[in-house]
Amino acid sequence: MSGFFFFPPPPPPFPLPPPGAAKAVARAGAAPAPRRALLLLAALPLLGFAPGVLLKLLAAFAGMSLLMFGGGYVFIPMLQQTVVDGYGWVSRRELVDALAMGQLTPGPVAISAAFIGYKVAGVAGAAAAAIGVFAPAALLTVACARLLERLRDSANVKAALRGVRAAVLGMVCAAAVVVGKAAAPQWVSLALFALTFGLLLRYKLEAVWIVPAAGLIGYVVF
Repeated sequence: MSGFFFFPPPPPPFPLPPPGAAKAVARAGAAPAPRRALLLLAALPLLGFAPGVLLKLLAAFAGMSLLMFGGGYVFIPMLQQTVVDGYGWVSRRELVDALAMGQLTPGPVAISAAFIGYKVAGVAGAAAAAIGVFAPAALLTVACARLLERLRDSANVKAALRGVRAAVLGMVCAAAVVVGKAAAPQWVSLALFALTFGLLLRYKLEAVWIVPAAGLIGYVVF
């Protein structure tokens, strides 16, 4: 595609060019210029940040992506340890806001990585974080697809997964503590927590309904 934009084929030679052919050839040669300009404009967000920051984002989220056993919520304690306590890229409040935005957008909770990357390094950071959090796990899944049937029936794998499930439960509880610490210490927060907990258990409501409703209540009350 880059060759198509930057190295267009030359116009075919004509032994006896008809009238007006010179203008047509000139237009053909000038056509790639707007395309080059568009490519440069698209690359501007990637040129505004040092590669080191993007590589740190990519490596940090790639490492976390390989440890997300049991769902995206186990991602939250790792996020806090890495992006809040480790690198200091975002505050705890900003982390919770990113998680809330991730619940409102299509896709898993791990899409919050894009919001954090955007906060650190704009569009380029969002792309680096999103690639880091999704690409390694996807590549590993494709590479191990042939072994899936054998691993599924392995007694050793089943025993290991029992231990992983217990650890996942602990990480989900830790995620609840991380998010809970950022909540406003008022009775309204406790009431919203109890109401949401009951609705999710009783009616299995989707988060896409819970989060906007809670946000509206918070806007009115706080």
